Amino acid sequence: MRHLFAVALFLGLLSRAWANEIPCSPVERGVVQIDGLLMDWKGVQGVGADDTKQIVRGDAQWSGPDDLSFDLYCSHDADSLYLAINVKDDYFIRTPRGGTDDHLILLLGGRQLLVFPGDLRTIKGRMSWGARGQVKGIDMAEALQKQGYSVELRIPFKQLPGFRAGAPSYPGAVQVADCDSRARQRVETVIGTATSARGGSFAFSQARAELDNFLRDRGHTPAQIRKRFDANVVGDKRVEQVVLVGRTIGVIGEGLPGGAYFYLDLPVQQDRDIYWVKLLDLNGDGRQEMVARYVERAGNGRRELIAVFRFNDADRFVRSFAHEILKGQGNKMIVNRFSTVKRRRKGRRPAKVDLVFDKPVARGFSKETFRLCPT
Repeated sequence: MRHLFAVALFLGLLSRAWANEIPCSPVERGVVQIDGLLMDWKGVQGVGADDTKQIVRGDAQWSGPDDLSFDLYCSHDADSLYLAINVKDDYFIRTPRGGTDDHLILLLGGRQLLVFPGDLRTIKGRMSWGARGQVKGIDMAEALQKQGYSVELRIPFKQLPGFRAGAPSYPGAVQVADCDSRARQRVETVIGTATSARGGSFAFSQARAELDNFLRDRGHTPAQIRKRFDANVVGDKRVEQVVLVGRTIGVIGEGLPGGAYFYLDLPVQQDRDIYWVKLLDLNGDGRQEMVARYVERAGNGRRELIAVFRFNDADRFVRSFAHEILKGQGNKMIVNRFSTVKRRRKGRRPAKVDLVFDKPVARGFSKETFRLCPT
């Protein structure tokens, strides 16, 4: 398979054990053929579910990886998620009834996709959203293997609730349900990458690589990230990763003008002078502004600011607004109260957020003693 998983393999993100995170690497359109066969994925490392700690239920009935286990491979293009699941199962049970046969359970955000592979003879494969929801637009193919079966899927991103292009991950998990008896007709064991969608994720390795490149270039490690957001700050249809690390706000995303990331260093003396960073849509245009609270120091004076940074039409992040909420010298200070107020949404436009500054109070200063603090 051309151009598949090179980034993920380089990062060493793929693991066989306790794989809550499913790495997905970019692939060109048309490379993955949905035919149920695994030749396209040859040489590609995947995640595995083959350990007792990955049993979701029915551990007493599970006799080991030969009884039930699977390998999972994932990729994506601009429009769709591609999955290949190779299931090892000592007894493949498929009946016309199908409700408790061997099947896959895909936990995708807030939805559950059930996949019942066919036997390639008389019983066709079928899918449903939950127990009965009709599935449209998803491609599925299966194949029988020597010790089980395999399934390939193409799932358009528009089928995934809450999916946002550019996000580094999407909540989800893959589970396999095992029925070992046609007579009893019940699911005995379920094994999976996580017990719930929130407990796992599809991790898009290109976004991870871009974040790692930014951190490495700026001399930081992932452990030093103080805050991380997924937000649309540039204004296209994708979201970017926004991180606060050290004294720097970084914006990382595929296709950013001029490169894979932008950053700005806040004018502070030390990391702890940045109290917080928030992402707020201040004017209701669907684009988030970066709002930071930090302190500037000079001599024996200091001032705390609420500052707003916005990506402008010249492909630069500029400080479009700043307001002092504290000005002080030693124990003497003047403070403003600060709050945010979210307006009601009008029509389809996102709700705006107002920044409110009011109720200034002087402590230790008087009209006679106040002098402008050095800045």
